[in-house]
Amino acid sequence: MRGRNRRLWLAAAIGVWSASGAALEVSQPTTYPTIAALAAADPRAGGSAAIVSERARAGVFVWDGTDRSRQVRADPARCIHVPPASDPSGASGIWTRLADRAVDVGWCGVTTTGDATSAITAAVGLAHAEGRELYWPPGDYLGARSIPHLHEVTHRGRGRIVAGRGGPRFPVEVHAYDDAYRTPGREDDVDATLFVDPVTGDDDNDGLAPDRALRTPRRAASALANYGPVLRGQWRIKLAAGRYSTGTLALGHEYRTLGYLVVSGADVSPGARPETVVEGDQRARDCITIGADAAVWLRAIGTRECNRGVVAGRGARLVLDNVWDEGSNIGWELGQGSSYRALGGTLRRERQFGVRELFGVTRNYEPRPGPGGRVRIDGGGVTPQCFLSKENTHGHLRGLHAFDCTEILVNLQSSAVANVSGIRLGGGTMRTPLGVYVGGASEIHGSAAIEWGDNPPNERILVTGVDIDSYGHRVDGAQRTGWARGRVVGHGFGVELGTTAAGTPSATTVELASAAMDNAPLSVGGAGFSFVVAGEVIDTPAGGVTAGGVQVALLVDDAQIGSVRIPPGLPSGALLEVRGILVKPPGDGKPVARLSAFVSGQPPILERATPPSSVPERSRLRVIARREGAADRFRFDLAEIYR
Repeated sequence: MRGRNRRLWLAAAIGVWSASGAALEVSQPTTYPTIAALAAADPRAGGSAAIVSERARAGVFVWDGTDRSRQVRADPARCIHVPPASDPSGASGIWTRLADRAVDVGWCGVTTTGDATSAITAAVGLAHAEGRELYWPPGDYLGARSIPHLHEVTHRGRGRIVAGRGGPRFPVEVHAYDDAYRTPGREDDVDATLFVDPVTGDDDNDGLAPDRALRTPRRAASALANYGPVLRGQWRIKLAAGRYSTGTLALGHEYRTLGYLVVSGADVSPGARPETVVEGDQRARDCITIGADAAVWLRAIGTRECNRGVVAGRGARLVLDNVWDEGSNIGWELGQGSSYRALGGTLRRERQFGVRELFGVTRNYEPRPGPGGRVRIDGGGVTPQCFLSKENTHGHLRGLHAFDCTEILVNLQSSAVANVSGIRLGGGTMRTPLGVYVGGASEIHGSAAIEWGDNPPNERILVTGVDIDSYGHRVDGAQRTGWARGRVVGHGFGVELGTTAAGTPSATTVELASAAMDNAPLSVGGAGFSFVVAGEVIDTPAGGVTAGGVQVALLVDDAQIGSVRIPPGLPSGALLEVRGILVKPPGDGKPVARLSAFVSGQPPILERATPPSSVPERSRLRVIARREGAADRFRFDLAEIYR
């Protein structure tokens, strides 16, 4: 017998107090087998105290002869308040269970066998009406229908509500990160999910399953506050596909989280545009806000035309996993002292900043293999600054792709950038006062530039399409030699080779880049001219592989001096990269062209070609691509010639 019940039996034996506070003198309480038998008893004949021995509903009751009709209306299942059969309204008095503020759901007839929806609803209704807690003994309780006020009541115990036969299990009190509550074999009692659907949902639902989803993310977020002030375990909010325009989604403002609160949209392919979108009413409000010190994981969610798409408060921890934004004033804003991981996503045409980091932010950009595994900021000629970070920010930028912004990366005052690898920048300026080490297959192209130290603008260095890491220099204002200098002389973004989307034929040969060698002859023993082409297979015939390949060639004055052939048999999505260099060896040696092709999952393809004995100063260099398969399509996103 639990300690609380022992105390109640003792109270019945030595004397009790009525619900109105008046002392009652009792002798021997009468025992009844069921709650129904108690209701049928005459309190004048059986005494003012009673014991009910019915399993799960057992307890000690006392008679209160005052008008308790209000309590009876709040307790139709007779969990605590039992009116006599002679007056079911309770106006002439009721039997009242001796109990503290907690209500055991078993008192209301909730069992682990059969559908307990009605009994659960009654227990929750009583607790909600009288401000009581609910205690759930261990077990799974079938709630086949939505339960009103479920998230407005404090729950305790190890019970789980099963949302329909075979449906999700919702632990009423989530325990995790606390060894005192761990139970072997019950690992799934640390995971609680609320479902939201903007079309079929209703905010009066409990949200425990997709077929009883809530309607607004705001309602799901506010429901979590009931389980605070600290959310233990793994909490999830699952948002169905659709557009949400019913207000800001505020997370972690009224409670703290020990683990990450995971908010995910509808499942999409890795890197694909999310089908779950939170809208900001034409930039009038923020779309998703993360409270101070909260930990939130956002997955496969888009924001659109917000003031700020995602904004994290001071000290927040955030994971942005395929999170998109389009047309907001600011895509992502990270508050002072916050930290975040970026695992892919696309930001487009923000009016002010793609990403803005405030003071002391820690970042970690982690590219993942496959499509959409990198963060891409596409300014579209609209965004003034793709990326802005302020004082004392630090961390890694791996694989960030940023295009068509006035400025790509700005670090003000005492900031520094570490381990910028795999980054691709197109257009704009990358600027940092203390220096930036750019390494690991990075490419800075288009009209991009790097500025560092106290360089005046006319001394900025343009690095175009080069694997910067191979030079091994830190741009810190002290080491300024060894970098490729020059200007971009040609590029082709989004050039497609093959059939169009409508199935009509397009050119079998395209020019990817060109350069005029005006007063710039090949230097003896120097770097000469180089080019980089990056692309992918975007369509294949039936069978999933290319019928033919593609050939990339280097030309001088329309005469081909070298080419490399990428063979057939490539699947859709295969990545292509071709690099070439045209140099003149020391002495009187003839210029030499070396080309190499890299295809995902295959060894490099190399070719050495010998161009004409001389290359005049005013020659024209060109890089072209030829398609060899009639039904194949290729896209080249980067094609540069640089000095």
